[in-house]
Amino acid sequence: MTIDLLFQEIRGPITKDILAKARGLKKIAVSGVEFELNGPYLNVDCCIDYIKRCIGDPGRTIMRYYEISDVWAFPERGSWATHKYNAKYRGNWSPWIPRNVIIYHAHMIAYEKGLLDKYKDEVIESCKNKRGQEKLLCYQRIILEKIFFPIIRKLKVLDPFIGSGTTCIEAKVLGVKKCVGVDINPYAALLAADRVDFTCNKSTSSNKLLSPYAGNTSIEIFVGDSRELSKIVNDKDFDIVLAHPPYWGIIRYGGKINGDLSGVRTPREFIEGIREVANEIKKVVKHNATVAVLIGDTRKRRHYINLAADVIEAFVEEGFKLKEVVVKLQYNMFETMRVWRFPKGFLAIAKEFLPIFIAP
Repeated sequence: MTIDLLFQEIRGPITKDILAKARGLKKIAVSGVEFELNGPYLNVDCCIDYIKRCIGDPGRTIMRYYEISDVWAFPERGSWATHKYNAKYRGNWSPWIPRNVIIYHAHMIAYEKGLLDKYKDEVIESCKNKRGQEKLLCYQRIILEKIFFPIIRKLKVLDPFIGSGTTCIEAKVLGVKKCVGVDINPYAALLAADRVDFTCNKSTSSNKLLSPYAGNTSIEIFVGDSRELSKIVNDKDFDIVLAHPPYWGIIRYGGKINGDLSGVRTPREFIEGIREVANEIKKVVKHNATVAVLIGDTRKRRHYINLAADVIEAFVEEGFKLKEVVVKLQYNMFETMRVWRFPKGFLAIAKEFLPIFIAP
């Protein structure tokens, strides 16, 4: 029996039995790319490393555990935990994005509760002998350990376009209370369920940063249409929603799956689908929950289509308040490098937008 016949009609939760059947076949294809299912993965690296990158000319190195501005750049996608097994998944977002949004939400809670002021003197004193980038790293590390991790461990996270599982993998690394992923493609959901099935190596060296709650996350993966979220997920009190919908007109993720947003014919249909998802998100989140949506613009017949602006408008019209708009620079773009290898009479799009909303 082929994998198509086994799994094409799956709906609802990916159970242990379903995952075991998929693993028995060893490989699964998503968007024409084959992936091995080798879980469960034992004692993986769950350490929280800092990002290091060069900017400017001559290069100036910056180092930080999490971003502090609204321009994000991640030249290296990230290969800790089980992220390294998903490098071939086309259009996958970097794990640095869910990591930063979850930390951002914890930051907002800490600020509102006055926790940052409470520990300010202690942080400054502990890092007084550090200089430059080392001082910033010292500040951020202590704030993560003393303030953010205890907040993060109580959070519930939802990803309505889970893909290969990046959001829930990273949620487990950070030690959130619960992460739920939904995808309309059963093969993507199976891949995600395999990748989130890991344990963390807790015997790290003392100089490495590791959440004391890493690996303790409860995770559920569902197959379903995110335009029916409230009928799919059991929880109605998520703190954070991290969404990376397929981009219109670029990669067909779901093949011939009915309802797949990556296969709709026009930008208008795509935005209406996103609007339906936004309406469903309202039904499953707490008041003032953080909702982040990564979206890129595109072109049609050489003309620029500003999908990001339309997505922002759709969420605002559904009652969400726009809190931030992050510009995320793009690297290692397979499709862009293939299409734009010769001059086309216009500029290659090398950025995405991450609007961050507050739920009504």
